Order: sequence, then structure tokens, then C-alpha cells
Amino acid sequence: MTKKFLKRTTYYSLLFVCTTFLIPGIQAQKKPKTNVSTNELSYEIKGVLLGKKPSKLYLKDGLNNKTIDSSSIVSDSVFSFRGKVNSSSLLYLMMDEQTAIPLAIDKNVALKMQVFLRNEGIQYQLEGNNSESTSKIRKFLEDNAKAQYNINSIVQLSRSGKITEDNVKEIENSYYMEMENQKALISNILSDTSNPLGAYFVFKYFVPEAGKEEYDQVLKSLKTIQKSEYYKQINEDYIREAATLIGGVAPDINLPSPQGDSIKLSSLRGKVVLIDFWASWCGPCRKENPFNRVMYEKFKNKGFEIYAVSLDKDKNSWVSAIEKDMLPWVHVSDLQYWSAAPAKVYKVKGIPATVLLDKEGKILAKNLRGEELEQFLDNYFRNQN
Repeated sequence: MTKKFLKRTTYYSLLFVCTTFLIPGIQAQKKPKTNVSTNELSYEIKGVLLGKKPSKLYLKDGLNNKTIDSSSIVSDSVFSFRGKVNSSSLLYLMMDEQTAIPLAIDKNVALKMQVFLRNEGIQYQLEGNNSESTSKIRKFLEDNAKAQYNINSIVQLSRSGKITEDNVKEIENSYYMEMENQKALISNILSDTSNPLGAYFVFKYFVPEAGKEEYDQVLKSLKTIQKSEYYKQINEDYIREAATLIGGVAPDINLPSPQGDSIKLSSLRGKVVLIDFWASWCGPCRKENPFNRVMYEKFKNKGFEIYAVSLDKDKNSWVSAIEKDMLPWVHVSDLQYWSAAPAKVYKVKGIPATVLLDKEGKILAKNLRGEELEQFLDNYFRNQN
């Protein structure tokens, strides 16, 4: 089983194990009577905090993480915030440095919250005027936490040694079903044009390797607030990353081999190709090589190839490493170290780094290694038959 979902990014370390926990007697607050300009939006947030009791709560801007307000916890565990934002804003109610609740301020908002803070995370419920967008985010977090729990349980079972030949297929199918369920949860909120701030939040913190599809979804949602910094930020990322997004055709590479022959990446069309950015001086890269040999032998007869781009600057060191590690696949390099042209095009910030291409040269995945790569290739080639 893949380890990918055990490592999936969430906001801070946290968070977001949500329940329908309610405190009796908390009622929705009437819409605050404040006079605001055409662009300004008012917020009023009141709540009761149970469990751990930090001395202060903070309200932070979702774009720049700056603190915009704070609230002391009074003796009866009540907190409150009241203020204005210039336009639709995603705010984070911070319980401590690693625990937060996302709040979407897309209209004049009056919220009542009930929060239970524990060492394991946070449970919260909310209600009030114009709370729909924030409630949708909370519902996503609750559903995603359940899906994540199911995925982790399957992964733990797969490592327990209790799986037999009779039930391995059933376990594997359950795993992929939960992965697809989680993918659908993310896709649904990214596509929700009525909740652009929720789409932004999920895109930023639950889509670690965004592809063209995810960018298209979130940008369509954010068009409803197209003049905002939220749209601008994601659109600039999209323009910058467009050439190497998952789902797009990989930019071609044409570099010399150790023998001096130029070998184009596009010459390998018709094969599933792993572009492997590595170097002889990179310890983690060299440790990956034995596993890559196993993967190469396992899948080469199914049409798998490795196109290894070295970030070396000394040819002798590069060639020596190829020979010592016994690497029988395609090798190229311009010997320009971190200034290597493909590293710039593919925005390689560290090695080892990988990009997996299908037979048409489209990007299937990025930075798959080890068990993750094997699982992906097993599934990919099985579905090709």
C-alpha cells in the first residue's frame, strides 16, 4: 500500500476532526447592525471554548498569515471578535500555533461557535447568519477526516501481516475506493462556484500536486471574486506551473548521453517514462537507485523506461556512478549542475525528483518513489490491459 495518504498535507498539524457537538443554549446571533461601505464586509464571531484553554485566540488573514485581531478567554470560556474586511476574505481562527478553524467572510457574517479543543485536535460546530460557506468547509473537513481515517486503517491493516491471499484483492479494492472517495470530495468543493473561498482553502492545503484539472476547477470557482488576491495568486501559480502540470504534455528535453549522442525525451514516446532527476553527489539519489533497478526489471517488458537527467558537473563522477550503481536505462546531462536547463523548465528544487509520463508524453504524476512508484505502476499497467 502507498504511504502517500499518510503524509497528505492539511492546514497546520491539526486539525479538523469535526463532529456535530453542540452546547445547549447557544442561539444564532442576529445580523450585526453596522454601516459598511459597498466593498466592506462586517464579521461578528462569538463562541464558547471547552477543553484546553489558551489565554488568547487570534484571527489571522488567510493570504498573508498576519494577525488582524485577538480575543482573550473570559472566565466563562467565552470569546468574541468583531470587525470589518475590505472584501471577501478567508480568515483563520487560531487556537494555538498549530490549531485553526477556517472562516469564510463572503457576506456580512454573524457566527456563533462551539469549540472543543483537545490534544488530538479540535471539534467545532457553528451556526448563524451567512454561515453557509464556512459550514461547507467544515463539512468537507469532516468528510475528508472520515475518508482519511478509512485509508489509514487500510494501510495499517496491510502492514499488519493479517492479509491472506483470499482477501488481498478485497482490501486493495477498498483502498482504491476510499482514495476515489477522497478525490471526489476534493473535486466537489473545488468546483463549487458558490463557495470560492472554500475552493481556495482546499486547493491550497489538500491538493499537494495540483494538475490542470484542479487548476481549472479552482479558477472557475474563483472567477466569482476574480478581482481578489485569491484569484490573482492561484492564476499566477497556474501561469508559472502550466508547462509541467499533471495532465499536460511534458516539455521536451534534448541532452547528450555519456557517449555524446543527443537523446530526446520525445524519442521515447510509446513507452511509460520516468524522468529521474539525480546526481552522483546526491546520497538520497544513490540510495534510490537499487529500487529503481528493481522497478526497471519488473516493468521494462510492459513498456517502462527511465530517462535519467543528471545534475552533475563532472563527467567522470557521473559516468562512474552509472557504472558503479549498474543503471541500464537512458542517461543524459548538460553537466551544468543546478543550472541544468531541464531542471529550470521542470522547476526542480531538490533531488531526487521524478516526473512520470504516459505513452503520449503526458504527465501522469510527480515525485513518486519507492513503494509509491511501484503501486502506481502496478495499477497503471493493470488498467492498460
